[in-house]
Amino acid sequence: MSIPFVVIGMDRDRKTGALRALLAHKESAGLSYAGAAFIALAGNERARFFAELERLATPRAAFKSSRLTDAKWCHPKLVVEVKHLAGSKLLRHATVKRLAT
Repeated sequence: MSIPFVVIGMDRDRKTGALRALLAHKESAGLSYAGAAFIALAGNERARFFAELERLATPRAAFKSSRLTDAKWCHPKLVVEVKHLAGSKLLRHATVKRLAT
């Protein structure tokens, strides 16, 4: 399953130390936290992704959460396609596969 999500920030996985994108759903009432996804982009697309995160950086969090204390936040404008397992409210085994156009 691959569907679009909005990037709201970045953090590191506690177990592996790998970078993860923090993601949200766009809904009629605003944004709803969806979970985190590992970055599976390569080459120019990966460079473009990180350049956009730098450009959209902000000190303010999109959500208040005690679990996301070491996150780097960005304005929710970058849309990505994410592959993940279905069947849960939050993302499970998710990876960012491409930038949405």
